Amino acid sequence: MIEKPMDVLKNHPIRRSETQKTAFISDILEYVRKLGYEGNVESGQRKERNIVIGDPIGAKYLVTAHYDTPATSLFPNLLLPKSFGLFYLYQIGIILGFMLIALLFALPVMLLTQNETASFLTWYVVYMAQAMMGRWGPANKNNYNDNTSGVVTVLEILSALPQIHRKQVCFVLFDQEEKGLVGSKEYRKKYKEQTDSQIVLNLDCVGDGDILQFEPVKSAQTEDILAKISQICTKIGNKELRLAQGKFTGSSDQKSFPKGIGIKALHYKKGVGCYCGRIHTNGDTVLDETNVYILRDALITMISTADK
Repeated sequence: MIEKPMDVLKNHPIRRSETQKTAFISDILEYVRKLGYEGNVESGQRKERNIVIGDPIGAKYLVTAHYDTPATSLFPNLLLPKSFGLFYLYQIGIILGFMLIALLFALPVMLLTQNETASFLTWYVVYMAQAMMGRWGPANKNNYNDNTSGVVTVLEILSALPQIHRKQVCFVLFDQEEKGLVGSKEYRKKYKEQTDSQIVLNLDCVGDGDILQFEPVKSAQTEDILAKISQICTKIGNKELRLAQGKFTGSSDQKSFPKGIGIKALHYKKGVGCYCGRIHTNGDTVLDETNVYILRDALITMISTADK
């Protein structure tokens, strides 16, 4: 049972298997119905189960997050949204790391068998096993930031949103983001006409960092959308709501929509820039509730002033 949004962290810490997802979905639907919302599960051809809360047809905004749990990776999924050089160097470093680890297995085979084919096959199998582990491996037991933080924030927003503004918003918890944005892509196909005009506020990894950054996709960087975001950008204590523009590295569900806006929490380090680390590893253990409440209030303000 979920009595308050943060109960997700305690009651549904892992949402990867069909059984885990079914239990989570049941509790979410019960929670939102107690608040007076209509909630449904929409399944698709790729076995995704999106949780849709509210009216997907008439809403002006979609407030979204993915709820599926990532696999455990050998290397953290390091997010560097504006540091393109470092981002690609890190990706190359991961590939080289996989190759080196595979070589450590292949060399003994070569020494013992003197068989180049057996050695190469060992190297290849170990390399591919590491590469596949990031998507198909065992669930990451710690996923506080990615993406329990996004789920909790969505629930906080729908819990606090005044009744008068509920018709303007549809809340969607996407499935299978970790397998290639499957849930959001299928949702986009089903509601193409509606999502052509809806502003999508996607919360992914908002729990760890003092910079709460809004990252609109290129087609969403229009004067009116940038103005809406700018109105809520401010500093609150040691936290900063910040608008970024241009191109971004990485991928999340906002990229499935023409008016998608990604929202994430970032740290800053000189020489590195803004970054988010530790996700997809057991080190993902930070969910700062202050971030949740700041984003809740900011996005409700953005939604409630839409027609003013």
